[in-house]
Amino acid sequence: MTKKKDKKEKKTIKEIINSTPFLLTVFLLLLITVIILGCIIHKKDYEKAQAFDSNMVIPLYEIETSFTFGIDAKALSKLDSREYVIKLTNYKGEKVEEEEMTYQVFVENLTDSVISLRKGDSKKNLMTDQKNTLIDEVMKSSSEKEETYFYIHLDSFKKIEDGDFIHVKIIRETL
Repeated sequence: MTKKKDKKEKKTIKEIINSTPFLLTVFLLLLITVIILGCIIHKKDYEKAQAFDSNMVIPLYEIETSFTFGIDAKALSKLDSREYVIKLTNYKGEKVEEEEMTYQVFVENLTDSVISLRKGDSKKNLMTDQKNTLIDEVMKSSSEKEETYFYIHLDSFKKIEDGDFIHVKIIRETL
């Protein structure tokens, strides 16, 4: 009697496994799992792309702060992106400047190449003159950490020679 019962149970399990609704349910569960994992991977890739490191971080925390530096155009032309990123902040460490602050960004192109200067997500080229430009900006008062990105992009790099530089000067002014 036990042999018949075992055969009956085995047959019942085989019937369940071979039934279309069971297989459809398993397939749908596996499909949902794959879709969820794909969404998680896509979200992580997007977050990784958004977690962006700049080439230079400049805290505008102190009044009458001035930063001057040169970008070697020859070295910049060898990068895949040919873009230099400057991040300006209203904080230094955990200390946040809560007052409204004005600052200037001066870019001088000492190359024969065309460069573009963009702020944040804007596509507008702020280089009014291909030799130099001066931008006056205001960072609004905030008790939270604020960041502003400037992108200097080398458009044509065939004319770049050794010793070609792009000079950048950033000055925080008093109100």
